[in-house]
Amino acid sequence: MSHILVVDDSSTFRLKLSKAVQHLGHEVTTAADGLGALRTLQGGTFDVVLLDIMMPEMDGFEVLAAMKADNRTKHTPVIVISGLSDTMSNVVRAMELGAEDFLPKSFGPSLLKARIAAAIDKSIRRRSQSEVRIRPANHSDILLLLVLVNTAGAGLPLEAWKRSRQATQSPWEKGTEIMQKPGEDISLANCFIGQTESGGLGGLVFYDSPRIGGDANSPDFDFLKPLQELERLAAGTTHISYLCTIDSWRGEGIGSALMRFAETCRGPRRMSIIVASSNNGARALYNRLGYSEAERRPMILANGRPNGEDWILMFKS
Repeated sequence: MSHILVVDDSSTFRLKLSKAVQHLGHEVTTAADGLGALRTLQGGTFDVVLLDIMMPEMDGFEVLAAMKADNRTKHTPVIVISGLSDTMSNVVRAMELGAEDFLPKSFGPSLLKARIAAAIDKSIRRRSQSEVRIRPANHSDILLLLVLVNTAGAGLPLEAWKRSRQATQSPWEKGTEIMQKPGEDISLANCFIGQTESGGLGGLVFYDSPRIGGDANSPDFDFLKPLQELERLAAGTTHISYLCTIDSWRGEGIGSALMRFAETCRGPRRMSIIVASSNNGARALYNRLGYSEAERRPMILANGRPNGEDWILMFKS
């Protein structure tokens, strides 16, 4: 059984949600407003907070910001409650402030159970895991790094390896060859691994010296040109080429730790990173760490057609 705090200014909905949570076997405490929620959080330990966004006097955004600024509550998972009158931008804003997930007020029992179970699982893992340990990548990490690089690059790296390989090579073998060459786009010397004792893994590729996309060593494929254009705009910065965490360990602080590690290694230059517009979780993380959008280019698929998404170049001074 977990202890869950339900925060909503509507007594009717507060009662409905509380009964539904209790039916799942959890202990419930309620608060009728934002200030009451913060006072309650200071007086006890909670595994999950179910937080209404739109409340008078102190809304859910302010409660979230206060929770994330307090070491005692910053790791408590928050699921924001979204009514029909809320816009999706409100939900996105809450996620950017650190909410784990959102729950519509028209929730069903199975959705409530799934949302709470996922948040509790993250809460347990956060309490049990040690700090993220970061180390230089070695040859045994190459396959993991190639998978993470391909994920962060929306599948385009694998397509580039496929098109530039020798007839006897697989695309992954081509990627391995590239990674083992100094000065290449994803040279092993510029790769780092973040991991926890409880199994979390993530990878980082970054460069503290200026580099320019589309140089003589880069394959001349149309689907890479938007990325190369943005990399040219990032010349002169400490550039994070790829950052990715294994799916089941996202939201556990590994990406944040890797980003902060890159910042400790930079010189006097600005930081830069490129992210897909559809990757809302990563964009929220980068915004929280002080990055802001500078330029966009349309994302081009391997077939040469745009897919309606953008690559976004972000800078941090």
